[in-house]
Amino acid sequence: MAARIFLATAGNGGDDGNNGETAGAPVETFAVALSLLSADGTIEILDAGPHSPTEDNSHRAFVPRNANIVASTGVTPIIDGTAAQTANSGFGRPGFQWTGGSLLTFTGCVIQNFNNASNANRIVDAQGNITVQYTDCTFKNITGAGLFNAPDAGTSATPNLLDRCRIEKTCTHRIFANYTSAFGSTGHLLVQNSVFEYLGGDSGEVYLDANGSNNTNAIVRNSSFLVHLNETTGGSNGTIRAGVIENVILKNTRTDGSESDYNALIGLKAKTSFSNNCVNGNFGTVEDTSAGGSIAVAAITGDPLFVNVSSTPADFKLQSSSPCIGTGKTIAAVTVDFDGVSRSAPYDIGAFKFVSTAASFTDDGSE
Repeated sequence: MAARIFLATAGNGGDDGNNGETAGAPVETFAVALSLLSADGTIEILDAGPHSPTEDNSHRAFVPRNANIVASTGVTPIIDGTAAQTANSGFGRPGFQWTGGSLLTFTGCVIQNFNNASNANRIVDAQGNITVQYTDCTFKNITGAGLFNAPDAGTSATPNLLDRCRIEKTCTHRIFANYTSAFGSTGHLLVQNSVFEYLGGDSGEVYLDANGSNNTNAIVRNSSFLVHLNETTGGSNGTIRAGVIENVILKNTRTDGSESDYNALIGLKAKTSFSNNCVNGNFGTVEDTSAGGSIAVAAITGDPLFVNVSSTPADFKLQSSSPCIGTGKTIAAVTVDFDGVSRSAPYDIGAFKFVSTAASFTDDGSE
């Protein structure tokens, strides 16, 4: 077994007859790469793909030990669930299937087309036994199952993670499936520097729900959410429900109907605390403290002034007159923004630090 296995499509030299230990001899499938990988090893994807983690019942991506899946420098690989949707005589298979280990990480990937409505076609079938971490990933066309399915409780040092991720509006369901059994009252989750577009595909459900009425270890911070909800498509338990919610922007673009259509719609609901958030648009309650959360600094309710919310993907950067600039909480653990730009006090609310685009000029007036 090797600490690093290289993977590429057949057209770029991938062959499961290779040993995968050099970039010049990559394997083709995740099934073989994972079988050759030592504990805590890395699978480096050399090309864009697309790459199917589970292709059929004979080629399944079993995860027997801790593994890291990363993009090679300059490459944005696509991990595609289309083939897995029709595996198992059409009933679908998960992309990655836990069989051992406690941690699976993804870095720099596009993850798309996990769409089986029966929930068989999950990205990772964690079975409550593995912590899953996503960094610098984009999610597209994820329906019928959440990004996380019954992930392990994790720890404060190694939580379930979304960091610097983009969840596009083609992901039409809530972020978690089977969250109650996964997180209980002690599970660890961290969402930071990430952006979300959601059109309300799960009627009456909490969109990002870490079972926050019980969970004090779920943290959502410096992230931006653009939703289109009323009290029927949204939830009376909050649009975001976690232990700690801070420096979060939540904007609801839905305006149809009457005021009564939004009375039961809650923006944020925290078990422990809220601080320095921005909640804008139609919500019956901005920050719900009924779960026990205290409000350190009350939410701004003005328009956060994202650069663009009218086309897809939305641009969650802030306009120069945004009320979210310089009004956030300084969080030492959050050192950069979505783009990797260093943050500095006073922090901006949301996933992006405001960076002026004004041109700089020399003393003689030239650029």
